[in-house]
Amino acid sequence: MSRSNWKEQAQYAVRVTNTGDRDADDTVLGFLIPPDAGRDGIPLKILFGFQRVHVKAGATETVWLYPSMLDFATVGKNGQFKTHPGEYRVQFGIPETVPFGMGFAEDKLSAMPTVAYV
Repeated sequence: MSRSNWKEQAQYAVRVTNTGDRDADDTVLGFLIPPDAGRDGIPLKILFGFQRVHVKAGATETVWLYPSMLDFATVGKNGQFKTHPGEYRVQFGIPETVPFGMGFAEDKLSAMPTVAYV
């Protein structure tokens, strides 16, 4: 699958709204939480993208983030990449910051097993 086709299949539009009365900057963070996170070398979280955006008071801006195919892969003992299949949680922002007025959204995405990459 070419990179351009991948972007068409796994892209996220994140809308950032400034509810304050002053212009501000924000950084949108995109995380993947893989199945079996924290076990057998699987990371707890993967930062797959981030983008800083300037948002005028009362306005909304859209940020596009694209996870890479490698974000869904693990490396075996033989050094080959292979897809780590299963349901991934996709998070934008950090849930602990919600009480302070920051945004947070969550989605799910499934990765299917494939042949190993060389």
